[in-house]
Amino acid sequence: MTDLVSLKKYRKCLILRSVTWDYRHINDVMHVAVIGATGATGRQVVQQSLTRKWSVTVIVRNQDSFKDIVDENLKVIVGDVYDTTSLRGAFQGCDAVLSCLGPRGLSNLLPWANVDIYSEPLRCTVQAMNNTHGLNRLVLLTGACTKASPQNPFLFEWVLKPIIRAPVADMVRAEDFLESEECANINYTVAKPKNLTDGPMTEIDLVTAEGQYAEGPSFISRADVAKFMLNCVEKETWKRKLVAISVP
Repeated sequence: MTDLVSLKKYRKCLILRSVTWDYRHINDVMHVAVIGATGATGRQVVQQSLTRKWSVTVIVRNQDSFKDIVDENLKVIVGDVYDTTSLRGAFQGCDAVLSCLGPRGLSNLLPWANVDIYSEPLRCTVQAMNNTHGLNRLVLLTGACTKASPQNPFLFEWVLKPIIRAPVADMVRAEDFLESEECANINYTVAKPKNLTDGPMTEIDLVTAEGQYAEGPSFISRADVAKFMLNCVEKETWKRKLVAISVP
């Protein structure tokens, strides 16, 4: 009789634990931090994340920059992407970080410009992630054909890159840093699109290729790039990879 009572209690305990796990699993909400959220691609990442009912924390210099987006799942934090302590505070409770930083203004695209918007904030981001419990997923936006490759089209390699060599060089510094020992604990994905447009999101699957270049048109919408970045987080794909993306 005692054994029967014990068995019933044990079964009840298992059922309760199972129900609790299912409840948490079903109600688990992705929480992402977005850096570079005020840019055109960053806003796409934020808006699409909110559409997926994710919790979103954006780190901005000016809180007024997100007055036009009102959502109970959006948290706006004033911070500095060049400051590790500032980022660490913003990353608390997050499951992943998405970085859409990039140079602003034509002066930062000139060959002699001093550009560090990719590499230096990335170092601070990784340091903050390494000091945030349970946070190691990072998706970084750079660009296609940053490094020489036989697959790179002539136009990209010999015409476009020399013109914008300053930001491209900083993209390379960022990518090299992610592949270094300092980032051994970071599950990164580097999204490498071609020229960005403000066109709509497409419903077709993107062309993806590990490395520098993916076959396809020279333009891709920011909406499609944002969708790819979020899918990498949601589906846990392309970990520790540099991925060129394109529309078919």
